[in-house]
Amino acid sequence: MVKTKFLRNIFIVSCIIVVILPLYNIFFAYPSFIKLLTENIENEAVRAGQHLSAMVISLEDAELTYDSINMDFLESTEKIIEDFNLMKLKVFSKTGEVLYSTDSFDIGDINKKRYFHNNVARGNIFTKIVQKGKKSLEDQEVIVDVVETYIPIMNGEIFLGAFEIYFDITDAKANIDNQLMESELIQLFVASGFLLTVILVLLRARRTINERERAEKQIQNYKNQLQVLINRLTTVEEQERKRISEELHDNIGQFLAISKIKVSKLRSEQPLISEDLDEIRKYIDQTIEFTRSLTFELSSPILYQIGFEQALEWLTDQIQEKHNILIDFVTDKKLRNFKGKISVQLYKTVRELLLNVVKHAEARKAAISVGFEGKNVHISIEDDGKGFDIEKVDSYTYEGKHFGIFSIRERISFLGGTFEIESHKGQGTAIKIIVPILHESGESLMMDRDF
Repeated sequence: MVKTKFLRNIFIVSCIIVVILPLYNIFFAYPSFIKLLTENIENEAVRAGQHLSAMVISLEDAELTYDSINMDFLESTEKIIEDFNLMKLKVFSKTGEVLYSTDSFDIGDINKKRYFHNNVARGNIFTKIVQKGKKSLEDQEVIVDVVETYIPIMNGEIFLGAFEIYFDITDAKANIDNQLMESELIQLFVASGFLLTVILVLLRARRTINERERAEKQIQNYKNQLQVLINRLTTVEEQERKRISEELHDNIGQFLAISKIKVSKLRSEQPLISEDLDEIRKYIDQTIEFTRSLTFELSSPILYQIGFEQALEWLTDQIQEKHNILIDFVTDKKLRNFKGKISVQLYKTVRELLLNVVKHAEARKAAISVGFEGKNVHISIEDDGKGFDIEKVDSYTYEGKHFGIFSIRERISFLGGTFEIESHKGQGTAIKIIVPILHESGESLMMDRDF
């Protein structure tokens, strides 16, 4: 789910990038170029105005009149227009009257616009871009793209008049449009290629994720089936142990008891062979004891008839006696009536773990703690043995060499519990098992169905 969301976010971001690139050109790049072009034209207009101002005014002039437009100015106008590539030039008096224009029809007109009297007359430069077919600041339609700039003519702080300069920016604007168009095409090509690449990668990634999810689901199904199989094998094994134990107790045990009675009776009837019969009865007693012990080892009747804790206590006593190891058994006595299939599974698990301690750990002491807290059975087993490398044991399991810990872990997992093991070489081993024995409804499993 997280991976799918991540891929979706990548696709959304890629689409946003593809959309933003052309929008960036339209709303940011193009206006920036036009603004830069306008600033450059305005600077050129200021330079041209400075040259023209020197020709039409002197320090003694109080205002501009028709007489201010001298012959030197008129003779130099054509050269200035050529040098600065001006499209049109006008000279205004401070009242807005056109004193001179390259278009003679404009001479004598009066500019009454607010921008002239409120901005230009106060010494401010005023510039506007006029597109082809639109009207200029003086309401005259232009036939090309122009930048219309008003340059105030100042004598100190006194406003004498103004120049109006038209720059033809048709070629410059067309050049910007062409460059931006090429840029947009390149960006569109790159963005489309990027988006296509992202889509292909996402499709492949999605296919990989789907395959992985199917594989994970299949592995989980196999794991569930394996847990069911392990649980079933454990159940069948315990049922068979119980059956054999009962057979030993009910049949062989009874036959041996009857044989002992018969031998005792025969001894009283045949005193001459009493020593031989005593020896036979001794062997029968040993066989009865062995049969009883084997019966408990195969399937402890205490577990089924009395309870989980008592069965574990008997188990620890038997292991201590047979294998000369000290086992400390601690219980909170809350599981004395715990019986049924879960108790059998846990009993088998503890038995296997204790036998592992005896066979492999070379431990002198071990400790078992059993308790009930909340809805869970808590079991801990510790020993002071030689310990082992957990990762090495796991690798043995994968190679098919060792299934003990693996089968126990899967068995506990099937019961909905957790199995934790901590071990280091030379530092012993500690195992913790937690298994729920209450249904979600709260119904107790203490007396769950027997085998």
